[in-house]
Amino acid sequence: MNVQSELTSFVTSVRQLYTKEQALALYRQLLVLRHFDDRCVSLKLKDLIMDGFHPYVGQEAVAAGVCSNLKPEDVVVSNHRPQGHSLAKGSTVKSLFAEMLGRIGGVSDGLGGPMQWVDKEHNFYCGSIVGSGVTVAAGAGLAAQYLKQNRVACCFFGDGASNTGSFHEGLNLAAIWKLPVLYLCENNQYGEAMPVEKFVPVPRISKRAEAYGIRGVTVDGMNVFEVASATRAALERIRAGGGPEIVEAMTYRFLGHYLGDPLNYRTKEEVAEWQKRDPLLICRTVLIQEFGVSTAELDSISQQIAMDSDSGRDWALEQPKLTLQQAVTHVEVPLDPNRPSYFGPPEGESRMLTFAEAITEAITEEFERDPNVILMGEDVGVWGNLFGCSRGLLEKFGPDRVRDTPISEAAIAGSAVGAALNGLRPIVEIMYIDFISIALDQLINHAARYPQLSRGKVRVPITVRTQGGVGFRNSSQHSQSLENWFVNVPGLYTVMPSTPYDVKGLLKAAIRCDNPVIFIEHKAVYRLKGPVPKTDYVLPLGRAAIKRSGRDVTLIATSWMSLHALAAAEELAKQGISCEVIDPLTLYPLDKESLCKSVNRTGRCVVVNEAPAEGGFASEVAAVVQEGCWSNLKAPVKRVCGMRTGIPYDKDLERAVVPSPGWIIEAVKKLVKK
Repeated sequence: MNVQSELTSFVTSVRQLYTKEQALALYRQLLVLRHFDDRCVSLKLKDLIMDGFHPYVGQEAVAAGVCSNLKPEDVVVSNHRPQGHSLAKGSTVKSLFAEMLGRIGGVSDGLGGPMQWVDKEHNFYCGSIVGSGVTVAAGAGLAAQYLKQNRVACCFFGDGASNTGSFHEGLNLAAIWKLPVLYLCENNQYGEAMPVEKFVPVPRISKRAEAYGIRGVTVDGMNVFEVASATRAALERIRAGGGPEIVEAMTYRFLGHYLGDPLNYRTKEEVAEWQKRDPLLICRTVLIQEFGVSTAELDSISQQIAMDSDSGRDWALEQPKLTLQQAVTHVEVPLDPNRPSYFGPPEGESRMLTFAEAITEAITEEFERDPNVILMGEDVGVWGNLFGCSRGLLEKFGPDRVRDTPISEAAIAGSAVGAALNGLRPIVEIMYIDFISIALDQLINHAARYPQLSRGKVRVPITVRTQGGVGFRNSSQHSQSLENWFVNVPGLYTVMPSTPYDVKGLLKAAIRCDNPVIFIEHKAVYRLKGPVPKTDYVLPLGRAAIKRSGRDVTLIATSWMSLHALAAAEELAKQGISCEVIDPLTLYPLDKESLCKSVNRTGRCVVVNEAPAEGGFASEVAAVVQEGCWSNLKAPVKRVCGMRTGIPYDKDLERAVVPSPGWIIEAVKKLVKK
């Protein structure tokens, strides 16, 4: 394979661009990376490093060349083979050996292992989901641009990532907003075992930059001076406000995709040809020929770095592993146990606002309170949201804070993660909850995971507003109730308000929360009017609301279903059955105490949820009640849930497949047998 064709040369004479000291510094960095990986290979073969280790041997010139031009405040987002990028960005040999070995003292205290860690001190983030870092880096660039910080985000990704949706969504977003991001493609010729030319229809991945109106260049990734010079030029333009660029470095991994890789997809002859262009060999040759450095001096440098690497490895081997109790910490910022219980509207002056108007007011007040709160989403600006929830905000706060995005859910969520990691508090909107599946990678694998992987050093304060449920005849792909997906994810909070009063107070709390919050609004209640105090207030997360007191049965109902439960309770009262209605409001953290206190008193419970019963939130509540109220239950807990079906388009059929007050009344009557 002739990788020298069509490459752009940035170096005609190394001596014209680099001093001897700078050239030697690059050589030392190459050696640090090579010696580290050599020892990791030995540790892996002894089964001291678990699965997930991907050798970086052969690709060192890329990380060394790129990071030589980065500043400490610059952000790096990495993917597979992150050890090279992390070491070159400043992580210590000790901390990375400890991480590889799963030991305390690792950058993530051994919790992440060879593929996933956060080194907050050096602004380094990595993850193992191919391509997803492209959107996170866009968010880091957005934060730098918004906060007027002269820093860039650098995203390392492999050739295989260039075919993911996140790659194209993230690149497009960075391009239209001219974000300060360097995208560095390490083209090592294979996407795992598949040759690049079989899955990329263009001669060079850098050519894909043209589709987004940005600069792209392909350079020799085996020559550290070529890589360093290319990225230096790109970073100068990016820092000057020129927007993102792609540098594709043509490189090669000398070892397999992972240790144990059968390597049946390439020949020994091919590997041998590439090994003739070993980055260390090229750099040594330049140092000898252009700077007159002796082989003895180069050998001495290598010996010293080898000793340092041995020392770091030996230190890491002596460190203990996390205990189970230590490992499960920092998943989320715990709620204050002394926070107040839910409180209803206080006595005093209120106005009648719609659910949508209460949302607008909450966002407005939080914008005025905190200049780092921004809003991003499809049509949140000019339209003011499909349901009118952000009307007037663009005119009042401007396009830097109210950002209309492309139809790119992965980019919206991923950029919010990157922005939140770097100083902003984004409110992002996913127009319908059905579309959130496209953003699950960014929300589950990044927003929810980085706090724990950083051992509590970083937080991801994003609020993801989305709309769910039936009511607008939007059929099966725009009307689902998917809240149970998020209740099951450690690190995410899930909120479902039902009234204008609740949505304003809870949205303000979500925006101020240091945890990522999935904030689900039901489409059927946007026009609902209710009293909202004129005075400022914030409702506590994790507290349920008793919407009606009763003695015979407890109705626990979420979102729009809580209004159905109230209607059912009103009718049942006429028939002599007294129902207590509780709206959980926060699905996680769930106010189990309030739910069980009510059921222990009434002895009966009906749980109402719009989603199907199987594996749903109603099942979780039923289990909580069974476990907490068993000795006081007079009858089994009853679930009233939507049918296990897609939502029909017809208005009458749409309402017929989800719970109604009639369903609830029937369930309660069977339970109390009156």
